[in-house]
Formats: sequence, C-alpha cells, structure tokens
Amino acid sequence: MTDGEYKKQKRRIQKLADRWLPALGLDQWHLDLAYKREGIAASAEDAAENWQCNAQARVKWEYQRATLSFNMLSMEDYDDKELERLFVHECCHALVAEMREWGTEAMTKDFADHALKHEERVVACLTEAFLRKRP
Repeated sequence: MTDGEYKKQKRRIQKLADRWLPALGLDQWHLDLAYKREGIAASAEDAAENWQCNAQARVKWEYQRATLSFNMLSMEDYDDKELERLFVHECCHALVAEMREWGTEAMTKDFADHALKHEERVVACLTEAFLRKRP
C-alpha cells in the first residue's frame, strides 16, 4: 500500500468517525482510531476458517475508552457503503462491550466463545438499525 492509498483510506474512515461518533454518543468517549498497515491478527478459529480480521474494537467500557483498529490492507476493497457498515459495526461493539463481563469468571472458553457469537449478532442488528437512521 502506497502512502497515498493509505492516506486516502484514512480520510474515508475519519469522515465516518466525524459522522457517526456523535450520532452514537461515542464522542463522549475517549476513542482512538488505529490504522494498521500490517493487518490485524485473526483469532485461531478465524484463521482456521481462513477468515481475515478487517477491523477490531478493543474496549475498556468502564472508562469509556475504546480503540477501533482497521486493517488498512483491506480498506480499499470496501465501497463506501460497506466501509460505513464496518465502521458502525465496530462502534456498536463499544456500546455493548460491558455485557461481556457478566459471568466470565465461571464461563468455560467454549461458552465464552459462544457468548461472543451472540454479541456479534446483536451488534449486526444494531448496525442495521442505526444505518437506517443514517445521520
């Protein structure tokens, strides 16, 4: 990826941040955007299924802090609508992340993995609902 391509994709993501962070109330958070030129490591399960990680939310909900990371190697593959969906999806993880904390001490790894699939489903539904009310 050339510096010019990198800057172009970064501008696309920043434009989405300017639109969506206030609309979702995340402008009240300390939220960083991380642009990963080297990609984002996939989980073992995702790697086994040849699934690439294109974006990731790392959230410290109790401090209203989050970092949204984007795999810059794949951003140019997304048209504007798909990139917006990806961005809003990661934002939604910040909104629901605290629900992961319930019962994690007692959860087996398999159960925790299953619970994360439920979070992904909720986040996907919220993403679609928010996109219908696009600011």
